[in-house]
Amino acid sequence: GQLQGKGVDVENYPGLFNVTGPAVVSLMRAQAVEFGATFEAETVVEIDTKRRPIRVRTNSSTIETHAVIVATGAESNWLNVKG
Repeated sequence: GQLQGKGVDVENYPGLFNVTGPAVVSLMRAQAVEFGATFEAETVVEIDTKRRPIRVRTNSSTIETHAVIVATGAESNWLNVKG
């Protein structure tokens, strides 16, 4: 997952040929939307898990949900070696 957004070619993902990481992410996102997923890109300031549905307070709204996926990102450390 970490390299999917870096623009590198994806060579060994099952069922996909000659695609870039961003293209794979786009396809996965489109599939999730087809199944009813929604995506919010906001800064979270508080998560209240003491009741259901979970309440997520952001910098501009409050979202009620049954699940939260935390995607914190990653930093690539390129080795710069042949191989």
